[in-house]
Amino acid sequence: MRHLNLTMVLTAGAICLAGVAHADCGNQLHKILPIDDGHQLTFGWFISFDGATAVVGAPASNDNGVFSGSAFIVDTTTGQQVFKLLPSDGATRDSFGQDVAISGTTAIVGAINNDDNGDNSGSAYVFDAATGQQVFKLLPNDGAAEDWFGLSVAIDGDIAVIGAPQDDDNGSASGSAYIFDATTGQQLFKLLPDDGMFSDQFGIAVAVSGDIAVVGSWQDDDLGNFSGAAYLFDVTSGAQIAKILPEDGHSAQLFGRFVSISGTTALISAHGEAGFIGAAYLFDVSDAQNPMQRFKLEPEAGVQMNFGWSVAVEGTTAIIGAFRDSHNNQATGSAYLYDTITGELLVNVFADDGADDDEFGISVGVSGDIAVVGARLHDDNRTDAGAVYVFAIDGCGGGCTRNPAWQCDGDVDGDGQVNPVDAGLVQAAFGSLDAQDLCNYDFDCDGQINPVDGGIVQSLFGTCDAPRSVCP
Repeated sequence: MRHLNLTMVLTAGAICLAGVAHADCGNQLHKILPIDDGHQLTFGWFISFDGATAVVGAPASNDNGVFSGSAFIVDTTTGQQVFKLLPSDGATRDSFGQDVAISGTTAIVGAINNDDNGDNSGSAYVFDAATGQQVFKLLPNDGAAEDWFGLSVAIDGDIAVIGAPQDDDNGSASGSAYIFDATTGQQLFKLLPDDGMFSDQFGIAVAVSGDIAVVGSWQDDDLGNFSGAAYLFDVTSGAQIAKILPEDGHSAQLFGRFVSISGTTALISAHGEAGFIGAAYLFDVSDAQNPMQRFKLEPEAGVQMNFGWSVAVEGTTAIIGAFRDSHNNQATGSAYLYDTITGELLVNVFADDGADDDEFGISVGVSGDIAVVGARLHDDNRTDAGAVYVFAIDGCGGGCTRNPAWQCDGDVDGDGQVNPVDAGLVQAAFGSLDAQDLCNYDFDCDGQINPVDGGIVQSLFGTCDAPRSVCP
């Protein structure tokens, strides 16, 4: 029986609307627990995701001493832990795993309290994600005590970007970032903002895509105390391209605490917005010298929930964590997925088994049609051991609400017309119902794909000018 991949035939990637009040919306695929006996592991505190492979940080694990830290390579397809990453010279309180990044088969892991260049100077490690082997240890040429090099890490292809937000070049804790060649371990550039000031903590967050790096400076004061800023840099030259500020920036917004970029879309958090309810901003950086704010993304007003504590973007999908959101219980946490083209909220995902203070959403990642979300204080293995959840975001379980942004519910192949081809596609799916397809083809929401659904499409022939929400 033919099984259709809706990511190929539909124009919208995720098909559930905000407000869908059941945990299978988003289609939870796996819950990954650490295979480890380290106390207070905090598995899932940091996540980066590329293809089918995620790297997960657990900076409070104890393999090389108290809070020495660890990281893990996990396969999101199978939900299996593949490798545990440990540095060759790990030591007590190094906090290895404080941030993580992956591109292809290369993973970067930060260790902010490593002491090679002085107490808490920091370092970062390059690993081969295909073998679990350490390749390089990265140290800045001018590292110094308390720089916190490695607090933020990012990689795209051969380019790694490492933040050192406590560096003092422009004053105490003004901050810096570094660009390395991930294939050789060589430092290429040191990044400093044109207008850096003491306490800006430039480098608190970093991201890179192609030739553009984004660096957050969450305590920049241009729009008020701790209003925050982000900067764009050319990774081929190390030159600053632009400074990004939100249109409605203000004191204590903390804009730039977390950043992400994919192609020409940058996602920048402002988790201090509205008394830590939080927000995030989408910018078009196709003209990097003149970045344009496209959307301000905000949750519904209500409880303090740290929306924007974690952000990630790939292609046309953005994911934003809200680790204090009380969706199931107190501070269980949740995550929100948005269409970057329209700014529309697609789905709010949360754990099937969320419990008080799990902090689901403390970290997020997205790649293709899969999202990963960390819950660093989940207690299945032991107190605060942590967990990571994997979701399919191109489908959801029964009873979900169709996305009215579709051109037409009956336009299954996305060609702008409802015609016999669409009915044939539904007919081809008869008998192949699974959780991913239920909302894709179940037009009458009866939990089955059958000739009735084909008939609904048939009845829509030639009437594709208005969206139609079928599922209540």
